[in-house]
This record gives sequence, C-alpha cells and structure tokens, in this order.
Amino acid sequence: MTASLRTALTPADAQDADASRILCIRHCQSTDNAAGVHSSRPPGAGLTDLGRSQAREAYEAIRAEPVTAVYTSTARRAMETAEILAAEFGLAALPDRGLLEYDIGVLEGVSGAEVGRRSQEILRRWLVEGELEVALPDGENGRAVAARFGASMTRIAQAHPRETVVVVTHVGTLTVGLISLCADLTADRVWGRPLGHGVPVTVSRGASGWSCTGWPSGRSEPS
Repeated sequence: MTASLRTALTPADAQDADASRILCIRHCQSTDNAAGVHSSRPPGAGLTDLGRSQAREAYEAIRAEPVTAVYTSTARRAMETAEILAAEFGLAALPDRGLLEYDIGVLEGVSGAEVGRRSQEILRRWLVEGELEVALPDGENGRAVAARFGASMTRIAQAHPRETVVVVTHVGTLTVGLISLCADLTADRVWGRPLGHGVPVTVSRGASGWSCTGWPSGRSEPS
C-alpha cells in the first residue's frame, strides 16, 4: 500500500462503534482522463490499463476492511472501478445516480487547458467562496450536487448501520458533497489537494453526524 493510500484510511476502532463507515473512492483512470478530455455525463469512457491497475491497488489498500456493500456512480469509469472492487469482496456493484460527477454543461467532451481552468474555477467558487448557486453554462450548480450526493450517502448509511461500505464516485462531487456533509472537513483542508484516482478516504456517520477525519494530498487531474 502506498503512503497516500495509508494516510487516507482511518482505522475502524477510531470511529464511533455505532457509526456507519463509508470508504469513498474516486474512480480510477479512464481513457478520457488519459486523453485530457473532460466528461461528466454517463455512460462516458471506461478504464485504461493503468486504471484497472489502480483499482486493484485500491482493493489492496482496503482488503482487510469488513466491506459489506459496494455502491457506485453510473458512469462507466466508476462502474468498472467498482466492479473490480466488488468482485474481490464477493459482492455485486450497486449503481446510484446520485453519485455521478457534477454536470459540466457546455464543457462536456472538450479538452484543453482552458477547459480545466474553467472547471477548477467553478469548484473554487463552490468550495472556497461558498457560492453554491453558480454553475457552468448548461451545467449543474453546487447546491444541487451537494443535495443529491448527500441524499445518496444518507440512504447508504441508513441501509448499513454499523457496517463498512465502499462508495465509488468522482472528485468534484465527492469534494463539494463531503464539505457540505462533514463539519470537520473544511475547504482549506481539501482545496489544491484533490483525491487521486483509486485513493480511499474514510467517512463515518454516527450519533453526532457526519465526520471525515483524513484527507490525502493530491494534484489536479481531469474528472
């Protein structure tokens, strides 16, 4: 297990005994990621060979966890990541549209540095400035993203009390969603440190609400 994977995990005995534990994992590298193409809408592109290797590494990072379910965004890159993980645990991947990446509107399917700059600016305004009502043209605003992600995470946690489950999702949705859910996760801890492909981060939901005690370092990559 790499150092970045280790630092993202929180031991089960450090959590509330009655809490649901959710191992949130960003999907692994897709062919669009490798080509620098920005995409958000399903089905989208599947994994590269590197992406499949990243998924196997992600499994090695969590193989000792008592995982009882694997949920995933319905985007192909997330589904393929989740299917690799679920198969190792003897489970089936469970699709949930609420885990999809935020809709990037007119930037869908476009590549180039300017596209990356515009999508990053929207995330900065959501995360750092708290301007959740803004959106890319024809895209989704931050409040809608946080609401659907939060609803999915709450349903998952309620379905698995005192269990550990995996959620495979996307870096933009995951970041704005977790900051909205977890009072102990702030913008200064995550901005400029996006979750890498296949890296797990532990979230728990107990009597006191949602908590995310660890966030690994990272660098910007297409979603």
